Amino acid sequence: MATFTIDDLTTPATKDEFKVAIYNVLAASGVTTTNWRPGAVVRTIIAAVAIVAASLSSLIATIARGGYLDKAEDLWLTLLAEFVYGVTRNPATFATGEVTLTNNGGGLYSYAAGTLILKNSGTGVTYVNVNAVNLAAGPGTTTTDLYTCTIQGADGTSFAGELNSIESPASPGVGVNNVLALVGVDEEQDQDLRVRCKERLGAISPNGPPDAYSYVAKGAKRLDGSYINVTRVRLENSGGGQLLAYVGKVDSEVTGTVGDLNTDLGCVDDAMQKLATPQCITLTTVSASAVGINYFYDVSLYDTVSATNAEIIAAIEASVTAVLAATPIGGDIQPGFSGRVYLDKIKAAVMTTKINGVPLPIFRHTTSVDATSNPFPLNINEFPVLASIVNSGVYRLPYGT
Repeated sequence: MATFTIDDLTTPATKDEFKVAIYNVLAASGVTTTNWRPGAVVRTIIAAVAIVAASLSSLIATIARGGYLDKAEDLWLTLLAEFVYGVTRNPATFATGEVTLTNNGGGLYSYAAGTLILKNSGTGVTYVNVNAVNLAAGPGTTTTDLYTCTIQGADGTSFAGELNSIESPASPGVGVNNVLALVGVDEEQDQDLRVRCKERLGAISPNGPPDAYSYVAKGAKRLDGSYINVTRVRLENSGGGQLLAYVGKVDSEVTGTVGDLNTDLGCVDDAMQKLATPQCITLTTVSASAVGINYFYDVSLYDTVSATNAEIIAAIEASVTAVLAATPIGGDIQPGFSGRVYLDKIKAAVMTTKINGVPLPIFRHTTSVDATSNPFPLNINEFPVLASIVNSGVYRLPYGT
């Protein structure tokens, strides 16, 4: 009996393979095809049939892969997760956070909600005020309010200090600054969704395995039904039925108070208490602490790409952010060592940065984390976030230089 792998069974046949198969069938039936001239009607019909058959084969292969968790992708994985595992893919979020306005003149400014548009001059991304903003007159007067990005996802991220101008309305003498990063999150990636689907199996176990806590925390919602977007969970067994759960987001701590369902931490704890914690276990839920990391770097690459320096820097920043976002609470822990963020891990991500799926031809990369710390130490209740990233140069050289 022939042995096939999943890839063998879910790989579509190509147009050329169908054309060869059709000609082979005709030849086996006694039809002479060698005297058909290029462009003949019958050849054109065979080519058209091969194209349609290849499209159907691709669709069939996609549907077949859609039935396997490790093979399904994109929308098919979304459907598989929802209807088989009962897991909904987390949507993209709008970067939201506090921004401070400083009145450096004598004007008095009032902005209704949604009317004040701030801009990140480096990326061109804009943000609007969530609530009404009032800035009193007088040099040095400040007001700090909540702003949200006008686009969804990670492209709406602005690191500390990058929000620096007002797009509209005209506000002479008003300065803009964000002390903390405003981070947008892309729609949940396929691999992360697969992990949650597997964790879901733990959540339906009566024995309360670690996957149950992780799954429930990552899928916790607020009272209004919006996702809290917990992405990191660390469990510490204190013995005697005492379990400590540290939770964190991709870019920040989980704010609030246990017992208060109007706060994120309260909702996460409530979900784990009800859906993951078995009898005789006392669960204590706390937010892990976000530790800001300052990253300094420059790169040298061959000038064989059309991307601008700004696009290259943005892609590298996204790679560094992704590495830190994937770092667990407590950091990467080797036997005999405390948790850490290793510079080699970040450098590897930078060196393999891609734009539109094509790796950048980077051949040299100098870098440091907080100037001197490598590796960067973390306590068991801490996780890293990018506080700032500073590029000191993008050096483009002709290939062969």
